[in-house]
Amino acid sequence: MAYRFSPCRNERQLEEYALYMLDHRFELHPAFAADRFIHFIDEQFRHGESVLVRTSAGATVGALGFVYGTPENRFEDKHTVRIEMVYIEPTYRGTRLFAYGLLWLADYLARHAPRTECVQFYCESDPARKGRLFRKIADLVVTEPTKFDLEDQFATTIERLRQAAAPRKERR
Repeated sequence: MAYRFSPCRNERQLEEYALYMLDHRFELHPAFAADRFIHFIDEQFRHGESVLVRTSAGATVGALGFVYGTPENRFEDKHTVRIEMVYIEPTYRGTRLFAYGLLWLADYLARHAPRTECVQFYCESDPARKGRLFRKIADLVVTEPTKFDLEDQFATTIERLRQAAAPRKERR
């Protein structure tokens, strides 16, 4: 299946992204309070990118949002990209969509943020499920308590994202 990754460039697209993510906020994280969620979306709109993922038929099957820089450094550390939200519809989670998303993100950052040295993301601390998957694409930096419970912080590079998403034959 073909997928189209569409960065939101106008008000209509940004609204569609925000409503889509709001519809899935508890699936993103069960502790996502509305005010905190709106804060993350606002950061993505002001300091990063919001992306809708669609099938070739035009159905929205996922979305991702990231920022250039980190809030701790007032988004001045542009060499770091922080992925803040990723959602994939349940029926598409067992497909190659995740790998296509990694490739798309690596290529997009290489073109639009070529000075990117580090890609960060957080997830609920869950070594049995997400932890195994994420350790294939990134290094676990720290596990710490946050406003959202215990979370793992991961860090990786654009090249490692590409390698992790490449078909097995190409990884050698």
